Amino acid sequence: MGFFGKLKSIKNLVTGGGATVTLEVLEPTLAGAFQVRVQANVGEAALNVARVYLKVRGREEIELTDVPTAIEDSQGIRVEERHLHRSQETGRQEYEIDDIGTLEAGSENEWLFDVELSAGSLPTFDGELFRHGWSFYAGLDVRGNDPDSGWVGVEIAQGGEAVSSPGFDGAGHAVSGGRVNLEVEAVEPNLEGPFQLRVRAVVGSQDLEIQRVYLQIRSVEEVVVDNLPTLVEEGMEVYIEQEDLPVTINTHAEELEVDGSLQLQAHSEHEWAIDLTLPPGANPSYQGEAARHIWQVQACLVAIGNDACSRWTPMWVANR
Repeated sequence: MGFFGKLKSIKNLVTGGGATVTLEVLEPTLAGAFQVRVQANVGEAALNVARVYLKVRGREEIELTDVPTAIEDSQGIRVEERHLHRSQETGRQEYEIDDIGTLEAGSENEWLFDVELSAGSLPTFDGELFRHGWSFYAGLDVRGNDPDSGWVGVEIAQGGEAVSSPGFDGAGHAVSGGRVNLEVEAVEPNLEGPFQLRVRAVVGSQDLEIQRVYLQIRSVEEVVVDNLPTLVEEGMEVYIEQEDLPVTINTHAEELEVDGSLQLQAHSEHEWAIDLTLPPGANPSYQGEAARHIWQVQACLVAIGNDACSRWTPMWVANR
């Protein structure tokens, strides 16, 4: 064998060049089981395979710029703005098929894995402050270096049914000695199409002259960076402490008109309904290890002499 032939053989041994491994994730979901197809095309020599394995991992990553960070060196203690990256696994699973045996030279081989992610697994999320992703990795267990697919990123939506907010429970916001009680309900909020927002007003012992009824919708990304070096000054003493840094940004805000001028009689009840479609590119709700994305809705009315708003009601917005 010539020199370059020897190099090629060494490369195949080191990199797993005895087979090309690919994977395909079929209709991934958090709502139940799905399949992963693993394929291996063997090279010019037969391959003895002990097992085929599949690894799955979820990872949450926080990415921030210009974070005030306290540092101490030969020049003393000071604060610098630094890029910050934090990462942690949110899930890890492994599957295998044993007793594979010999794969013939030039053969094409395929295996199907049944995969079901653990209860409480998080969906894919790509926000401004953080992201969460799923990756899959398939390999053949052979002598030497295992041929593998490398880590393959896969988007996995929330799945399942959309969940309505708790609904009208009498816990709305009362103003001016109980003149009106306002509540709002989101019915199966989602990113795929319109859903309904319902507003209820229960008027107290006085008539109300209303100028307008409207809804406010907002979404917020929040992350918490733990153990961040922070500068502390107490009198003449300056030192560094590890503190948790919360960071919050608004990712969406809009206002919807519900009704115009009207008269509400004392002791009456009124309900309105309006359809809402969230904008393209909006992110679903997310509650992770150190990050979350929340949607909220609030109903307000402008009354002569007094305005009233409901509490901010959470909406769990699904991406099905």
